[in-house]
Amino acid sequence: MTLVQLEYIIALDTHRHFINAAESCFVTQPTLSMQIKKLEEELDILIFDRTKQPVEPTLIGKKVIEQAKTLIKGKGRIADIIANTRNDISGELKIGIIPTIANYLVPLFVPKLAEKYPDLDIYIEELMTHQVVESLNNGTIDLGIVATPLSEDGINEIPVYYEPFVLYVSEQHKLFQEKTISSRDLKLDEMWLLSDGHCFRNHVINLCGDENYFHQKLGFGYNG
Repeated sequence: MTLVQLEYIIALDTHRHFINAAESCFVTQPTLSMQIKKLEEELDILIFDRTKQPVEPTLIGKKVIEQAKTLIKGKGRIADIIANTRNDISGELKIGIIPTIANYLVPLFVPKLAEKYPDLDIYIEELMTHQVVESLNNGTIDLGIVATPLSEDGINEIPVYYEPFVLYVSEQHKLFQEKTISSRDLKLDEMWLLSDGHCFRNHVINLCGDENYFHQKLGFGYNG
């Protein structure tokens, strides 16, 4: 059993597709398949059910993959311990960030971070909030930048900044002249919401009411 093999089964569990998993590991699909097969033969189990499309981990495979994630995270912590001892920050830093703030926020910190730590390779990937959570749990990224709160077990949240909650209405709307607005004044059936998967959609629904009510009342759809 090798750490590389463990990284391969984590990648396949994440992508559920041999070619995509291989590309994420920068190897060929036959190489990844062969190493996973060797690991299964060594353990005398099937980690993945290949009869299903997309492939799925078996029951015992899920337990092996979870343990593999723990081991791979431990490998990264060993490198961090050594780097901290040398007072040297190097290696890779993988960051997942939601698209709604990526183009505004990334230019503010990446150039300074790269200048301060020239031996640090920084990788940025735009992900939806649920993908950030999944990637953090899988260990495929080191940190995520999302709209909080997440309230996810095992993920430590640190507020970076706060933004005001602003309402945009037409001049003809009854709330246009109001200087302060309460959530009780807002109605979901008068709003345009982002599609499922956007964290801001969930925040608006939590603040303003029930999503089921929204779907029943609004006879109009817009997907941008």
